[in-house]
Amino acid sequence: MKKWLLMVGMILGFAARVPAQSQLPTELELYDSLVSRGFCAPDIVWRICIWETGHLRSGLCVNYNNLFGLKRSSSQYRHFDHWLDCLDYFQVLWNRRFEEYAESPEPKDAYDFLRWWGYKTGRSYHPAESSYIVHLKSIRLPEPYRSSEPEPIPDAEL
Repeated sequence: MKKWLLMVGMILGFAARVPAQSQLPTELELYDSLVSRGFCAPDIVWRICIWETGHLRSGLCVNYNNLFGLKRSSSQYRHFDHWLDCLDYFQVLWNRRFEEYAESPEPKDAYDFLRWWGYKTGRSYHPAESSYIVHLKSIRLPEPYRSSEPEPIPDAEL
């Protein structure tokens, strides 16, 4: 009987396997982490995370610590053991591309960077903003960081 219960428990355990979860940050803690880790344009990165996760509540965020909707392939999302692992992964992608953009002849601001990169904008160079960027701009930063001006591109210190 014990072997049978053990076998059923193992089968159910594998079928209902729950991924490792970490305690997610508050929106303010997330922003502070982006700044302290040296993200280029942390305002925009924070807005992307908030938009992609529905204010840190999406299943992908809660269950798999994926703060940006990052994919492994066209149909599979990435899973992270901790939300900081996701930040580390995204920071490498983000800062590398941001540095390339900053060296381009006419860097403007971080939203133009998103268009240049094609990050959820479809590489649109049309003067009208993509709906993705419009949504990002509508998200207000946490109270201590609110400003009405878009974040400027950092100088050559990238």
